[in-house]
Amino acid sequence: MRFSRRFIISFLTSRATWVGIVIALALALSASRMVENQAAAEFEYQAANAELAIQTRVDSYVDVLRGLSALFYTGESITREQFRVYISHLNLEKSFPGIKNLNYAPRVVAQDRASFIASVRADTSRDAAGYPDFSIKPPGDRAEHHPLTYQEPQERNLATFGHDMASIPRVKKALDHSRDTGQLSASGKLIRISGPHRHTGLAMRLPLYRPGMPLDSVEQRRAAYYGSVGAGFDIDRLMLGMLNKNIQRYMRLRLYDTGSIGETRDAGTVNPERLLFDSAAAAQDSSASALSANNFFIKRMPLEVGTRVWEIEFSADKKSMLNRFDAALPWLILATGLLAALLLYAIYYSLMSARSRALVMANAMTKDLRVSETSLAEAQHMARLGS
Repeated sequence: MRFSRRFIISFLTSRATWVGIVIALALALSASRMVENQAAAEFEYQAANAELAIQTRVDSYVDVLRGLSALFYTGESITREQFRVYISHLNLEKSFPGIKNLNYAPRVVAQDRASFIASVRADTSRDAAGYPDFSIKPPGDRAEHHPLTYQEPQERNLATFGHDMASIPRVKKALDHSRDTGQLSASGKLIRISGPHRHTGLAMRLPLYRPGMPLDSVEQRRAAYYGSVGAGFDIDRLMLGMLNKNIQRYMRLRLYDTGSIGETRDAGTVNPERLLFDSAAAAQDSSASALSANNFFIKRMPLEVGTRVWEIEFSADKKSMLNRFDAALPWLILATGLLAALLLYAIYYSLMSARSRALVMANAMTKDLRVSETSLAEAQHMARLGS
């Protein structure tokens, strides 16, 4: 279809044309908002489902630790073999793949250090040879020690056998707080585990109190406290499967530790030192940087784990959540609107042009008729004839 220059000028200067263009633009913008709102609703739904799955998994793993603490309330002294049998029946590798080890650390005051080391070396409940090389590590004089004494799987954790958690000030502070409150404590920093089973881990601990002793005050809890049980987690395996592969194509999950409950927290942080997990860790864009709300859907949710507060950040590129049709819909509506305005104006212009041409033809015919009448009158006059 070819348009004359006169038609194009008329089309662009017509008020009706611009009204049509404005309507087409309004419809396209409305469609764009509708598509984005639909994508936002889908993002919210998927993020809520993933948040519930994370909460459920973390709770189930914490319940394993609570069950372990209950084991120590079944008798006055739990042997290394009893500890091993209990852990083996949990089937950690299959049922709780994120748990790398479960452990027990007694509280050993300085004056009992030598007798405690001798008792561990003479422990033959599992190995007839005992543990003649056992010692509390690192060496040094401290008011009390919290050495890792029972660990399962034992073969994977020989490097930390006898490690004194009280030798690390921030860990000692967390142990004391857990002892005084009776609450679960969680490490705020990632633990880099090297060796053949290297991974990035987190630790959680629960205090143990002597059965039958009152626990109503801090002083009573301190008097009853005799150690703690803990769990080491592989954070990547703990979070494994929180996003299925289809959703992970467009949604990213990042987990941050923002601080302790009751303290000043670093809410909304993107500090890489506080980053616990990133589902895009293997991708090129795995940097812990702030995202633009103009280009991404972003949702943050708090998650309390013991005395710590984690923040789960879900993000998705808006464009990646749209299929081809949804992305093209606003442009299709705009193009359809503009084409409709053009066609309607072409019909209007054609009708108006036909009327103008008819008037021109009528005027021409009238003019010719008048000329003919004039010529006839002159001829009759010259011939002196009547009409």
